[in-house]
Amino acid sequence: MTYCEKTAEEIRESMNSRYDTNTAYSLQLLWDIARMEDLNQKTMAYLGDDPGRILEVCCGQGGSAPYLDPLADYTGIDISDVAIALAQQAFPEFSYQQGDVCQLDFEDGTFNTVIAKEAIEHLLEPDRALKEWHRVLAPGGLLVLTTPNRDSLHLRINRALGHGDFLCSYDHVKEFTFSEMTAMMESAGFSIEASRGSFLMPYWGIPHVDGPVRYLTDQDPSVVEILQDLGDKVGADYGFCMVIKARRR
Repeated sequence: MTYCEKTAEEIRESMNSRYDTNTAYSLQLLWDIARMEDLNQKTMAYLGDDPGRILEVCCGQGGSAPYLDPLADYTGIDISDVAIALAQQAFPEFSYQQGDVCQLDFEDGTFNTVIAKEAIEHLLEPDRALKEWHRVLAPGGLLVLTTPNRDSLHLRINRALGHGDFLCSYDHVKEFTFSEMTAMMESAGFSIEASRGSFLMPYWGIPHVDGPVRYLTDQDPSVVEILQDLGDKVGADYGFCMVIKARRR
């Protein structure tokens, strides 16, 4: 059974088992560490100085908590009970709860900001999720979303070489191009205000090409720095990940 064939309850149990190992989403490679730091910094920049009441969906073991003011009005939600318990232990100043991010237990217009960082690609019903995040935002509320790019340069090159697409993680249900993602957000009632790319990985996963250079792109500090800089320059259309700032209409 593939990840996308599982039910929501099976996914919850799978994620609980993963977090129980205490190694879930642990970052071992320099480029992974740098990419997550880049995504966090760009997310925080889009939040601005006064994000108001914040909801973070798919928050895992704490989400954006390390980057927020301890006095921030922040709630994190995740499907995994184990992740939520770990998050609450690590960040007792914030509120965490287990739940379905496609069916939130909040009143309309409860939040000023929703953070969806590396989240939507894990969901069985991304369209429904976006509409739900729109519902719980106050009019004019902010959505900051990050997700891997299905049209990243490495996948474009992979197609040109005659290879099929592949997901960048086994637990992703579906990845999106920048145009697909923005169209889906606009259909859910959001207006796109800004976007940025995060990292450029031209050879990542390409057969017979990735292997010989992987030690450089994964671990060489000077190469990783270049790849991060290139992600800024090429933007959300070609970057490995996209960061999108949108406003609830």
